[in-house]
Amino acid sequence: MKNQRFRDLPATEVIPLHFVEDEKQLDDWLNSLLALDTTLAAEKILQAISALEQADLKTSLKIKLLHKIHQFFPKIVNTLQKSYIDSSLPLSDQATHNVELVVWINMQLARALRQCKLKYVTLGKEQQAGLLYLSLDSLSQALLHISLSYKVPMPGFWAMCYELYARAEQANLTDITITLNVRNNESITRLFKHMLIFQLCDTQQFRCRDILMLFEYLSNASATAHILANYQPKWQAVVCMFNLNKDLPPQKINPTDAHDDLSERFITSVSVAKSMYDGLQKTTALAEQPFSNNAIRSINHEALLRALNTLGLARKRKFTRVAEKTEFTGIVGLGSLIEYLQSKTDIGLISPEPIKAQADAKPLKSARKTQFDLIPIGEEVAHHMRDNAKQGQNEQLTKLFSFGTEKSVPTQNFQRSQAAETPGKSVPLTCQFEMQDSSAKGYGLVVKLPTTQVKIGDIIAVITHKTERIEVGIVRRINQMPNQQLRLGVEVISFESELVFVSNPQQLTQGFWGILLPGLKTLKQADSLVYNSSLFKQGDIIHIKGAQNQVNYRLHKILQISAAATHMELLKCTEVSS
Repeated sequence: MKNQRFRDLPATEVIPLHFVEDEKQLDDWLNSLLALDTTLAAEKILQAISALEQADLKTSLKIKLLHKIHQFFPKIVNTLQKSYIDSSLPLSDQATHNVELVVWINMQLARALRQCKLKYVTLGKEQQAGLLYLSLDSLSQALLHISLSYKVPMPGFWAMCYELYARAEQANLTDITITLNVRNNESITRLFKHMLIFQLCDTQQFRCRDILMLFEYLSNASATAHILANYQPKWQAVVCMFNLNKDLPPQKINPTDAHDDLSERFITSVSVAKSMYDGLQKTTALAEQPFSNNAIRSINHEALLRALNTLGLARKRKFTRVAEKTEFTGIVGLGSLIEYLQSKTDIGLISPEPIKAQADAKPLKSARKTQFDLIPIGEEVAHHMRDNAKQGQNEQLTKLFSFGTEKSVPTQNFQRSQAAETPGKSVPLTCQFEMQDSSAKGYGLVVKLPTTQVKIGDIIAVITHKTERIEVGIVRRINQMPNQQLRLGVEVISFESELVFVSNPQQLTQGFWGILLPGLKTLKQADSLVYNSSLFKQGDIIHIKGAQNQVNYRLHKILQISAAATHMELLKCTEVSS
């Protein structure tokens, strides 16, 4: 299975920028970008880095300017990433362009800083280590956002990472403490281990927000890993390997290889897994308590368990996959599945009453028109700068603002699609898939239509052609393939499903729709419920009305929880007469 590589930066015209010639001018220009649309601001930063690379400046000044951009850019990233971290795949044109800008800018920063290191040979050891660290840090951020797009790095990415580490290793710079306004006790070795361990977590099995959480968590947890040379056979079960002279990511050891290459290095991922396991043991009891506010805690707990199992190198398939090639109709998303079943099921007339909210706030006594604007949270500075610039209250600010609005590199250089999206367009409930392989508990599916939106944790239903029986599964992994195709790894959680209305036993008209999954009685499986509501919590008694009967259940155990749906094991309390 071939994964899609992230698109490298296309060739663009470099326009000299007169306002990046010293630190003060660059500071002023960067601050002016906060008043712009963030996509346009990112495009201008990309131009500035390209201009700096080719500018005839002293290397020492160039390093200072690049460092300032490196420090400033996260302010832009925090806004840009909002367009894709909660989006389904495939991403929109705008979201794709935003994630490309984030990756390209980090890649350009890494290349520029690396070039400065090669040219500036009179640096002391701490300055050399600092330059290599900043370059590697930019690459780590590029790796993070490539992972958020469910693609793999562009050609040359890992070769550049290994080159930077090899230079640090040869000059004995790997363990020098970095003092460039970064975290305490940071070093090239620690950052490099962070990148390798993060890559080994197989991020295509996580939702974007879980990837962000995991990246942050591993910044400390990965410190327990060790990078080793001179392979010993007893390491086979506890290490992964990478080659400093090859453009390949770290991977599991092939026992048939000789491992006598002096460029090979080995990293102990199992030691990180053990450290994570010890930490999770302290929080397991808390995550399983029936608190109403433990949803986020449970999501993070499950994501860390998946990462732990992957890093432990002991993960194996429970069931054999069988290759096949069949097309079928499916449904993506719990809401779409409920809507589809409503058109096929007769449960009786149920119109859920809205859950009562707090009383509306009293209107203002004065209804006269005000001059106040509603400003989005986090954009107060940009709004204030725009307002002052428009009114001409500050001549210097107006001049700086004009810097930010100068003509940019033509957008066609970035090859951004201008296709308009039609809001409110109806989306069909069903879609077409191609099944590539299957096992007793899962499928490997390829999405046939690029318009089908999906993300990790989504409920997916398979409609059998002969019996119209609906099997229900959860999307466990996504691989972006060439030609914008998506390959889904789906875990089947039930071979039967039933639309039900869930409510409070004392308030039968207030509730929501869910999917009841009957347990296999021969295997002594309990019934379970898939829903997306915060009305009830673990341990509550609920009333379920189906097409044939009504039953009171207790929400017994969380089986799966994500932003898309909750899967809860049920305990039957009483059967209610219709």
